[in-house]
Amino acid sequence: MIAKSLSTLTALALASSLGCASMQPTIAAAPDPASMYGAKVHRTAFEDPTAAAEPTTAPAVASGPAPADDGASGDPSKEQRTRTGLFWGGVAALAVGGAMLTAFGIGGRVTQAQLKNGYDDGDLTYAREDTLRDRGSAFNKVAAAGAGIAVVGLAVTAIVYGIDYSRCGTLAKRRKDCKPKAQ
Repeated sequence: MIAKSLSTLTALALASSLGCASMQPTIAAAPDPASMYGAKVHRTAFEDPTAAAEPTTAPAVASGPAPADDGASGDPSKEQRTRTGLFWGGVAALAVGGAMLTAFGIGGRVTQAQLKNGYDDGDLTYAREDTLRDRGSAFNKVAAAGAGIAVVGLAVTAIVYGIDYSRCGTLAKRRKDCKPKAQ
């Protein structure tokens, strides 16, 4: 421990005597505020509280590709049709997945009962046992897939309804605080 601190002190003394290291703190020049996070026209009111008070204009772009359309400023009726389609697609997936889960779950239970009865009766052959086990395994896999489809359908339906509700869409008709849309 002592040897390490002595070697560190020796290295510092040697570096300072050679002029490589200075004991005086250096003061760096303050950076240009406009270059820190982009020009002032690119800042939001959150980043720059004076941005809301000062109207700024973005610099004109001489040439280049048009900015990508993110869909936020698109046709509201097209967005509503998309949300409605996704909502009913989610409902359909929920219904199909639930039906698959129910039907193949029942089929698996029937197959399990057939296998149990075959053991109890004593007339179950190896070939019949393999057939029933394979069928039961397939029913279980399809029932699990149906449950997955139902969960995805439920998630899509809930998410799309939440988005439509927050945007005062037609799916959320009972919302009282939405203004009627002028057509």
